[in-house]
Amino acid sequence: MTRSIRLVASSSSPVLRAGYETKMNVEKHECSLLEVFSDAGSTPAASTNFSHKEPAPTCGFFCCQHNPRNRHGSRRVSVSERDKHMMRNHLLLGTMLLAVSVGEKSAAAQEFAVASIRPSSESVKFESDGETKVEPGIVRMHDVTIETCIKWAYRVQKSQVSGPGLLTSERYDITAKADDAAGDEQMRLMMRALLKERFSLAFHTEKKELHSFALVVTKGGTKLKQALPDEVPFRQNSAMGTSARATTMQEFADFLSGPVEKPVVDKTELTGRWDFSFDFTKYMTDPPKGIDDFLRVLNMTLQGELGLKLDPEKDVVDVMVIDHVTKPSAN
Repeated sequence: MTRSIRLVASSSSPVLRAGYETKMNVEKHECSLLEVFSDAGSTPAASTNFSHKEPAPTCGFFCCQHNPRNRHGSRRVSVSERDKHMMRNHLLLGTMLLAVSVGEKSAAAQEFAVASIRPSSESVKFESDGETKVEPGIVRMHDVTIETCIKWAYRVQKSQVSGPGLLTSERYDITAKADDAAGDEQMRLMMRALLKERFSLAFHTEKKELHSFALVVTKGGTKLKQALPDEVPFRQNSAMGTSARATTMQEFADFLSGPVEKPVVDKTELTGRWDFSFDFTKYMTDPPKGIDDFLRVLNMTLQGELGLKLDPEKDVVDVMVIDHVTKPSAN
């Protein structure tokens, strides 16, 4: 009897814009104040068939395993070296098939079932990082860069990504769906696989000591409001500030790291999710003339509106150094 076993190998496997603008028009609401001080530029499945011939089931491995008395009488039949070799082959093959099956299921669980990547149709007002909406089993990203996708997928900040200008020069609309109602963390893993498959992303990490900021609570205490348990996370910029709901302090630190152009470490020790908003208007008379002026206004606003502040420090952080990345492959 000839048994044919088919192994299938998957073809893929599950990893506020640059430069200062010299002109801005806050009065006309062309950009957010937070956006001014951010960086703008930086095959079908293959199959293989394996076949082997099993010996006639007279007194071999299977016969001895399931019936210790063979057709010659009550004498127990000994297992020959050939039978032992066959037993090892069956066990090895069974283990290999199980590993392939588990591997394929694991890989499939970390990949989107379908993903569409197209050039951005329009910009998102006041948002240099575009817009990302996550629902069970689906993520929609509008007007995002490759860098935006990397930051979301790997939970890193802008200053932790180092690479070519392509990371920020092109903008895309991305809609990616999972087979089931995957959660936020699982879809971040799927986004890593998408970056590897569609953008040919390859990188290595290095530890670097960088000038950074610690986000801390002021002596007067926080002015944040605890979010309700069923609130959906949300954040939106305006021309002169931002509004957030159900946001963690780590997420807020990640957000602030863009305009301040340095790592921001959450040291507030505030757990859970929070609602807050702030506006720069009463803390400035003229638009900031540089990053130092902007940081002064930002810190005054954070302290006055939220009871938080940014303290300068140095931290050793992991930096993703991009070795290879391309424009996305066709849908």
